[in-house]
Amino acid sequence: MSREVENVNAISSTDVLESERNLVSILKRLRDEVYIFNAETLRFSYLNDAALKSVGWSIDKISEKSMSDLTRGFDEEKFRVIAQPLLMNEAVQVNRTFVFNGRPYDADLQLIRNEDVADQFVCVMRDASARLESERIKSEFVSTVSHELRSPMTSIKGAMGLVLSGAAGKVTDKTRDLLEIAHRNADRLILIINDILDLEKLDANAMVFDNQIEDMSEMLREAVEAIGPFSNRFDVNVITQGLDAPVMAYFDHNRMMQVMTNLLSNAVKVSPTGGKVVVELCPTETGLRVEVSDQGKGIPEEKQSAIFERFSQLASESAPRMRGTGLGLSIVKTIVEKQGGTVGFTSKEFEGSTFFFHLPTTAVKDGEMNSVARG
Repeated sequence: MSREVENVNAISSTDVLESERNLVSILKRLRDEVYIFNAETLRFSYLNDAALKSVGWSIDKISEKSMSDLTRGFDEEKFRVIAQPLLMNEAVQVNRTFVFNGRPYDADLQLIRNEDVADQFVCVMRDASARLESERIKSEFVSTVSHELRSPMTSIKGAMGLVLSGAAGKVTDKTRDLLEIAHRNADRLILIINDILDLEKLDANAMVFDNQIEDMSEMLREAVEAIGPFSNRFDVNVITQGLDAPVMAYFDHNRMMQVMTNLLSNAVKVSPTGGKVVVELCPTETGLRVEVSDQGKGIPEEKQSAIFERFSQLASESAPRMRGTGLGLSIVKTIVEKQGGTVGFTSKEFEGSTFFFHLPTTAVKDGEMNSVARG
């Protein structure tokens, strides 16, 4: 090796070391807690200052600790189910809110793969107390307003329906047109109110889930049939894949119908006239996965991080018919997670999107079914 090449390699190594030192220095000073640990053994390799202060460990003890030492009653099986989408390359990040040391935290979990060292999880945790309190105040206000609006809106809609039916006498064509517009808008307002009240129930853990062992294939066929009139209105064909044989799972039929209605209606609205939406059911090693793919223009990269947030709108100039409450995907995510599942999506601008949810085998009722499998 020439002296010039040796010098270049030496400079490159120095640059790498300097970059690593800068990165460690940045992580060290972060207010968020950073935990890095082995993906197989779950033993820690790094904690920043905020994390060390939170758990009360000294830096020289990190290598002796693992996730089981982090919190009493750590459920490794449950953690691995949560992390499964990362290991299967089904997601790049998993987000959870949980209570740690008596305080609520938002946690972002990612998997770092490296050819030279073992795979590692990076978990970034931040105190969620202020965020949750702000959301609670906003939720209480919105809930109060929604409850006060639902009854009069239902009465208004009913009265307009009676007038349109001719119960109050003959209606002129011009009056009928105006009443039909008002009737549709009343419908939309009631849907918005119901979405808000559903979110309130989910937040308060007041929504009742009646989970039963059922055939997911049958539920998906029912959902596709129910969306038929809506998809026909936009001239979009909804086709299915993987529904020929029963796939038994433990879930709430009505709530999962609500999930599919949201996903399918979104997919239909963003797809072009004459396009298609594909619903696919795929059993996996850890449960089952349902995908809803559209032929829309995709989601711009700058909007993807907020897609499951409340009041996030998919509407754009390229999808003018995509109007809604901005609550549907947030409801989807919460309902699926309440049943032990995960939600995600893949999208490329101008190439369409695929939204999916995964229900794990742990969602199957103990003692009645050992795994989600084709029956």
